[in-house]
Amino acid sequence: MTATYELLGSNGDRIVFDGVEFGVSRDNLEGMSGYPIDVDYQHLPGQVGSYHDSIEIIGRVITMRVAVFGLGRVALEAKRKRLIRALNPLNGKSTFIWHKANGESVYIMVYPEKDSPNFGQGTAPEATIWEGDLNLIAEDPCWYRLQDTILYPLRGYEGGFSVPFSLPLSFGTISTSVTIDNPGDIPSGCTIQIHGMMVNPVISNLTTGEAISIKRTIAAGEILTISTGDDAQSAVLTSADGAVTNALYYVSIESDFWHIWPGANTLQILAADADAAAVAYVSYIPRDPAQ
Repeated sequence: MTATYELLGSNGDRIVFDGVEFGVSRDNLEGMSGYPIDVDYQHLPGQVGSYHDSIEIIGRVITMRVAVFGLGRVALEAKRKRLIRALNPLNGKSTFIWHKANGESVYIMVYPEKDSPNFGQGTAPEATIWEGDLNLIAEDPCWYRLQDTILYPLRGYEGGFSVPFSLPLSFGTISTSVTIDNPGDIPSGCTIQIHGMMVNPVISNLTTGEAISIKRTIAAGEILTISTGDDAQSAVLTSADGAVTNALYYVSIESDFWHIWPGANTLQILAADADAAAVAYVSYIPRDPAQ
C-alpha cells in the first residue's frame, strides 16, 4: 500500500491526487514530516560549540509538484482553475489529507502560499498533462488524526445530580471521574457540550488543575457549546428553538480554557443542581507536530 493525498478545498470541492485527474510527485513533496522548529543558537567567545537560547515550533510549509491530466489544453485549463478555486483563501482554510502507507490518515489545515499554485505560462493545445508547483502554509503545524469524533459522556445520577457527579465512559455506569488517554504528542483543544437543565456547571481537568466555570443555569432544551482550541476559544448557547447566541459572558473570568494533554487526563463535572435528563459531552482530536 502506498501513500495517497487529497485536498478538501475551502469551497467544499474534493481534489483527489490519484493520478487520474490530479497527481502529486512524491519526489518533490517536502515539509510533511519532522518538527518545523526555529532554534536560536548562542555562542560565547572561546566556547567550544554553542547552546540553544530558545526553541519554538513554528508554522509548517508543504511544497509539492502537482499535475493535472486531461485531453488537450481546454480540459487541462478547466482542472487547473478547479484546483485554484478549491484553495481560495477568501473562503477560509483548506484541508490537506495524507493517507499513509500504514493505513493511518492524518490531516492539516492550510492556506495556499502567495502566487500558488503556479502552472507557468501555458501548455500545448494537444497536451495531456500540465505540471505546476503548489506550496501550502499551515499556521498550526500539527497533524490531526482523521477519525470519527469520540464523545465522552459526562452524566449524573438518576433522579437528579448530587455534587460531586461524574463522567462515566458508558451509559449507566456512575463514577466520580473519567480518565481520557490522549495518544497525541502535544495538548489538544476540546469541545464541551452541556445539555440542560444544569445549574452553574464547572467542568475541570483535574490533571492540570484547570476549570471552566459557568455562571448560568442551562435550561432544559438548551445546549451550551464550549471550544478550547488555540485559535477558536468560544462559548455559544443554542436555545430550544435553535437560536444561537454568544455565551462567553457566562464564563467566569477565573476560568481556563483547558486542553487535553498527552497521556492520561482525569475530567470531572460539578453542578449546584440538575435534572435527570441533563448530560454533557467532551470530544477532542489527538494531534502531532511530527509524522
